[in-house]
Amino acid sequence: MQRPIAALLVVVAGGAHAAGADTGAPPVPIVELTLRDALRTAAERAPAVLAARRRVAVAGAHLLGARAWLADNPTASAGAAARVTPSAVAADLDVAIAQSFDIAGRQGARRDAAQAELEERTAIADEIARSAMRQAGDAFIDALAAAHLAALGARTLDDATALVEIARRRLAAGDASAIDARLAEAQASRARAARAAADAAGARTLGALRVALGLAAGVPLRVVDAELAVPALAGADQRSDIRAMRAALVRVHAEQRDAEGAAWPTVELSARYALDDGDHIGGGGLAVQVPVFARGQSEAEAARAEGAALGLELAALTTAAAAEAASARAALEHQRRASAAMADAVASARDAARLARQAYDAGESSLAELLVIEREARAVEEEQIASGADEARHALATFIAEGGTP
Repeated sequence: MQRPIAALLVVVAGGAHAAGADTGAPPVPIVELTLRDALRTAAERAPAVLAARRRVAVAGAHLLGARAWLADNPTASAGAAARVTPSAVAADLDVAIAQSFDIAGRQGARRDAAQAELEERTAIADEIARSAMRQAGDAFIDALAAAHLAALGARTLDDATALVEIARRRLAAGDASAIDARLAEAQASRARAARAAADAAGARTLGALRVALGLAAGVPLRVVDAELAVPALAGADQRSDIRAMRAALVRVHAEQRDAEGAAWPTVELSARYALDDGDHIGGGGLAVQVPVFARGQSEAEAARAEGAALGLELAALTTAAAAEAASARAALEHQRRASAAMADAVASARDAARLARQAYDAGESSLAELLVIEREARAVEEEQIASGADEARHALATFIAEGGTP
């Protein structure tokens, strides 16, 4: 069962505000986010996404108006007059109602255009959500890499602190010089500085993640590892940007039909009743607006040209999307192999560092040798963190390229 992460974040945000107002309140629980949680939250509540979803309602209102049975309302008119003669006063009355009709299917074309506009706006909102997911995903990966570096910094500081004790013990036993003790203390100070720098990077990246998710500064977050499953290949043709362009092409074609319909006459039927000097008179009328000068030629030609341009853009975008998805998946597979190799390298480097420390503790090697080996082991672990971040970025790129939804 999926966690309602967006709702949870809203609750936590409110709780964080209340905690700030009341210092006696219990601590706000930390929200743990996976990459998929971050993508889902961005797609649901990023500020740009919320605004785009609201704009879909505008297109819905246009469709509501286009669904009316007729484009024009009936026109009613009435007139009255008094006829005064030397012998009497008579009343005259004239009442008429008229309704115009399109005979070229323009109302249907307008409904199709409004429906396509709604689909286009919905797809555009989805595309904005896709962009928000990309931004949030990048911010999450940066935060996760910073968290791993901070954890590595904490382990390095623990090792450096333990090394200081080893050096001091060997100095007291006469097995090492004061140089070793001071060098070990310098390494411990460097480890503390690196740990503080890693914490600073973590705070910065978590801040960027909060911005990407539209969260307040008081929301406590923790990013956690979880593999992002990518969608099946060949899903790129259903991406939101392609759907938006397809809907735009349908809309333009409908607008072209509407404009071409302006070359046909508009018919107006009317019914009339008159009271003339006591006589009841009924009748009807037919009026035809003949499109002699304004025939929608400009609008039709513009729609035709725009449709041709959109057709070319859609073909290019579809080809590019398929290529982007295929290359992203291929890069992901290569990076996964690189990450597997780095895992083997880390295991070997850690084992070498453990053996080197045991050798130094037993007086079988120098401190300089130990520091070189441990520095190399830390470098390998840092490379593994970078490789894992690259793998996550390639997974995110594949997810986004193939139109995945969290």
